[in-house]
Amino acid sequence: MPQRSRCSSHDCRASRGARLGTRALASAVAALVLALSSIAAVPAQAEEPIPDEYKAQVEGNYWSELCWYTDGSGLHRVMPTYLVDYFQNSRLKWSDDVAHEYYIPGFPDAGIIAGKTAEDELRELVTQYWAVYSMDLPHAEPSDPALNHWQGGKQWNPYDFNYETDVLTVDSTDYNVRGDIQERGESSTAVVKHEVGDTVNLDLQLDLDVFKRVRNTALLAVINSEFPAYYTMLNDLPENGLASSDGAFAFVLDLPEGLEATDSTTYKLTGIDGFDLSVSKEKGGKRLVVKARLKPHGEYEPLKDLYARIQGVRSATLSIDGLKVTDQVARDQDSTVVAYAYGAHEVVSSSSNDAIINKDTSAQYDNKHWYARIPMLFAAKQNDAGRDAAAPADKPNLMTYSFRVDASQPCTVTFVNDGDTYASVKAEQGKTIDGDALTDESMPANPSKDGCVFKGWNTKQDGTGDAFDGSTVVNGDMTVYAVYDKKPVPQPGPPSQPKAPAATPKAKVRRALPQTGDPALPVAPVAVGVAAVGTLLVGAALRCRAH
Repeated sequence: MPQRSRCSSHDCRASRGARLGTRALASAVAALVLALSSIAAVPAQAEEPIPDEYKAQVEGNYWSELCWYTDGSGLHRVMPTYLVDYFQNSRLKWSDDVAHEYYIPGFPDAGIIAGKTAEDELRELVTQYWAVYSMDLPHAEPSDPALNHWQGGKQWNPYDFNYETDVLTVDSTDYNVRGDIQERGESSTAVVKHEVGDTVNLDLQLDLDVFKRVRNTALLAVINSEFPAYYTMLNDLPENGLASSDGAFAFVLDLPEGLEATDSTTYKLTGIDGFDLSVSKEKGGKRLVVKARLKPHGEYEPLKDLYARIQGVRSATLSIDGLKVTDQVARDQDSTVVAYAYGAHEVVSSSSNDAIINKDTSAQYDNKHWYARIPMLFAAKQNDAGRDAAAPADKPNLMTYSFRVDASQPCTVTFVNDGDTYASVKAEQGKTIDGDALTDESMPANPSKDGCVFKGWNTKQDGTGDAFDGSTVVNGDMTVYAVYDKKPVPQPGPPSQPKAPAATPKAKVRRALPQTGDPALPVAPVAVGVAAVGTLLVGAALRCRAH
């Protein structure tokens, strides 16, 4: 028979607390803790609408993006959408804890519920069941001295938690993770002045004190409750027990027009160690999503090592360096970054180390051991001290940072020629380069390009945009591009034929008859001439004879 403890009857709340066993973290506190089941077999259905019975509890939650998550084991839960992929790939998905029939998305989850009614119910649950463990409530000492961890009737506190600072108390009123986003070196509440081209470095800070308090209080509830006490004492779970854990963060920033993340923007998580970062962009680059996944500490580790790390958790800061203010920024009005921060942490522990080593969840059914997979989720809310001056009055829990670029700042027209900056010219907003009061600023000389004729400046690189010149009204920073036409090149025709030289009329030349013996007289022509004459004479004689 398990050794049972009995609390003094004069303290009703203590009595309730002492009777919290596995049911405190499983069934009796099922309204507080939803033990997750295996997520590997059936994919989550994050696109499903939140059921009405749970929707009422989260209605009005504008500081997080929530979805309804289910899987084939019966797991059902409201959670931040950006944590779904974590649970689908959790290293603890082998655990098949039974999903409870009912669930209040309040605790140990933080920042999920909304509305005064839900918050009042949460406070009542914490006060009546969880906060009693901060009272060092009395316990009956076991008859077996070897099992007596309740020396003097005091509750078992093996890790020496401070009952005022390390666990939940009846005076706790805020069960949320609070955060703030601000520009480094600037007041958190100020609307910061900037100019086009400035670099903006942001810090998103989270106060994780409530995380530590929840984890510590859950441990005290387990080892000091009626049912598992015998076996946790027998096996000295705090000293000898093993545990497995996993966790993740998801940071989401919606950037205003005119503030961009570039290839040189950097991201760093400080305050907590052992996380791998990944960065992606959504909504055409206007939404930054930075996810941090906890590196494994092996398949399991000593429970005391895990809780030693938990005691060191105070805060976490995501630093984003190198955001750029571009010429697309709105002038003379606030530009606001909206930030969301989510987190998940899970612990699997048992009074039987075999359950952890062998990944065997049957220990929860043998009535001899305690076993649970306890997740904690959060959606951060804006803290009161850091709320910026431009934050919407009707959304006090929304984390925001705002800056402003004044309209009085001259606009810059950047002239680009063949891919390179050719000139930068200032102009008054709403005026032209040729017609404003900036007399020392003027249109640049026309550029040139080999083999081309400058056509003009255009708002599009391919010349399909609007033409730009000194009479164009400038309403903001802009970039224009040199557009060219190619020089005409003479086309070759058919090859010209050389003309024959004009015939020169020959002058008639009279020559003296050559004298006999003239050496210049050609022999052959003379002979031919003589023969011809002879022929003529013979022909004439014959004609005469015929007559």
